[in-house]
Amino acid sequence: MKRKKILSLPLILALLLTLGGCGLGSADGSTTDLSGGTGRYVETNVTPESYATYAADADYINCEVLQFGADGTVDLVAGFYTWASEGSLNADRTIWYHSEDKGDTWTEQELTGIRDGDFVYYWYFGTDGAAYSWEFVTDYDEDTDSSTVKSVRLYRQQDGAETVTDYDFCDPDKPINGWMQCGIYQDNYLLFSLQTEVGNTLYAMDITTGEFLWSVESDYYDLDFAVAGDTVYVSDGAELNNSYNLSDGALLEELDVSGMSENGCDLSSCRMTEQGSYYFLDEDLNFCMGILGANLKEIVLDATDYRYSSELNFLAGSDDIYVTEDNTIFINARNEDAPLSLYRYDYDAEATYGTTTLTIWALEDSATIRQAIYAFQETHPEVEVSFQVQDYGEYSESGKTLNDVLTTLNTQMLAGNGPDVLVLDGVDYENYISRGVLEDLRDLVEGTDFVGETVSAFQWEDGGYYVLPTRFTVPLLLSSQGEGPDSLEALADAVAQAGADDPCLATTFYDLTWNLWYTSAAGLVNSDGVDTDALRTWLTALKTISDTYGYFAETDETLTGVEEVIPGTFSYGNLNTYVEDDAYTWLEQDSPWGLTTLDAVEDLIMALSTCERYGKALSDFTVTQAPGLVDGAYTPEVLLAVSAGSSATEAAKEFVGCVLSMEVQQYTYGDGLPVLQEAMDKQLDYFADPAAEYGWDIEELRAVLDSRTTPAAVSELVAETVLDLVEPYCSGELTLEEMVAQVEDDLALMLAEQ
Repeated sequence: MKRKKILSLPLILALLLTLGGCGLGSADGSTTDLSGGTGRYVETNVTPESYATYAADADYINCEVLQFGADGTVDLVAGFYTWASEGSLNADRTIWYHSEDKGDTWTEQELTGIRDGDFVYYWYFGTDGAAYSWEFVTDYDEDTDSSTVKSVRLYRQQDGAETVTDYDFCDPDKPINGWMQCGIYQDNYLLFSLQTEVGNTLYAMDITTGEFLWSVESDYYDLDFAVAGDTVYVSDGAELNNSYNLSDGALLEELDVSGMSENGCDLSSCRMTEQGSYYFLDEDLNFCMGILGANLKEIVLDATDYRYSSELNFLAGSDDIYVTEDNTIFINARNEDAPLSLYRYDYDAEATYGTTTLTIWALEDSATIRQAIYAFQETHPEVEVSFQVQDYGEYSESGKTLNDVLTTLNTQMLAGNGPDVLVLDGVDYENYISRGVLEDLRDLVEGTDFVGETVSAFQWEDGGYYVLPTRFTVPLLLSSQGEGPDSLEALADAVAQAGADDPCLATTFYDLTWNLWYTSAAGLVNSDGVDTDALRTWLTALKTISDTYGYFAETDETLTGVEEVIPGTFSYGNLNTYVEDDAYTWLEQDSPWGLTTLDAVEDLIMALSTCERYGKALSDFTVTQAPGLVDGAYTPEVLLAVSAGSSATEAAKEFVGCVLSMEVQQYTYGDGLPVLQEAMDKQLDYFADPAAEYGWDIEELRAVLDSRTTPAAVSELVAETVLDLVEPYCSGELTLEEMVAQVEDDLALMLAEQ
């Protein structure tokens, strides 16, 4: 963790207002360093206890509503649903939670009557104890197969009594296609933005009288607004950037939102204040503060210090963050498994950081590592963890290349002052082992059951384990017609025989290249260089498929025979999961085989659940390793090592042990399958019944996972050296022999430099 002196929010605001965009690094958009000092925000999970109980019995959970009061009151609504026999959802219960003490204690009330059985999206809780919900009523035109918004319907419930009122604002000359944002403010005002054929309009209505008070029109389809006190901030991201009075719509001032755009947020994703400052989560999930008219941001909560960042699967919206008048912060860490995970942050001037510092180095961010950091610190409060994700690449702020970053690491490691823990994905770790700069971690392996040989394959010649994979992925061939081709040559021949008009392998060139790389990397390159015969075999198969599908043909279509498909999100029970591009493409296309890289068991279940949608027969559905140059191929992920020069060796080893613990391994974070056998068994057992519903025995997948023996642990520099030349070869710019020779020369030069 980075030590930061956390200034009180009013003091930060005073500084920002005084400086007015000057100083604090605002001229160049840099982030102010608040290092030094003591005190910190203390994190508390304040999710209602009964929420988990209700969620365990539900197939689907919908929690779209969080309402915070400046005095510390918190209201939220959660809907819990089960699947009906005909495939629709039944609303089992809708719970209104209310807290008067910032979430320390909750009262709950089951809401009945209001939109019974419908999804709960829009709610407001008045100071008089009334609960409001609303929806937009539409008219459907069968001739045009389109709908237009006719009116807004308001539901009000108090003391068991319910009223329903429709407010008609239909304008036949300006049909409304849909709604964007909406909300009730100060008990009286309903604001909503509606999209028309020519732009967007923000309406303000008094719900006590039904009177439409004022409106603002934009020629652009995106019209965001935020309300703070009596001020309404409005922006269409282009020409309309103003603030208005809530009650009468009087123009207050023009807004400068350029700094907000530079910070990667807008009015719909940040929490505004009356003074013109705003709170938001940046791309690194840090909780930040900015101010309109100034290109700067202050990091208030460093994401690496707190658990919310490991739970968030996507950036929270404005309704998921809040700061009270006494500077208490709330963040709802929504994720795929839990639409509600509410954390509170109270500033404690006496709280101190750990007495021992543990540094973790990684080329890329890792959800597994972030989750492990929090789990580790719960039992090791004396240790301060600093997760150092490297900044490099074409779009990096540092301007460093991958080679620059690795050169710096090599220098540190050889000098004995490297990081304590290293995440060595994409790094040539064998060089470190041979130089004796890594600790032996065999004590963490002995007596523990792991999946197949995912871990035992990393035993070194002297019996030690200097690098341990904690996750892994598997390249798979999905088939709806029994077992598919079992070799690269057979796969290429099958594609060529079918032809572009009848694609038997649905994929994109990018996915094709990487999936076949994962199945063959271990047979293509090693510490001595490249196997040229194996490289020729691999490239020939790749080009045969590329030529058949016309990936580089001179045509207006990006692919011949295979369309690009947008990936989607599908649900099974209370689990939502992202279906990868390649698997989704296979579902969409009428092809018997599809390539995918499996990093979560639920991805296969989601694929099965959507097959009927695309008419994919499942009677002969099989899963096997994708054809490649080696058997038992898998890609080790989140590879951990401990520096022999660490000054916190025991803490470093205990952290690696934490990553391998059931507490961390049993969950899916999107970066691979668990290597711990107990965790893998738990996931397979959980999805066994859903798989059986589609006529597939999940034991087939278990057999594939248990037979993993050969890791494709190739450094990122080596992968780049080979794969950067694949497109020139497949497009005809290089011949086969020219490419092989170029790869040999480039790898030899790279190895010599190391």
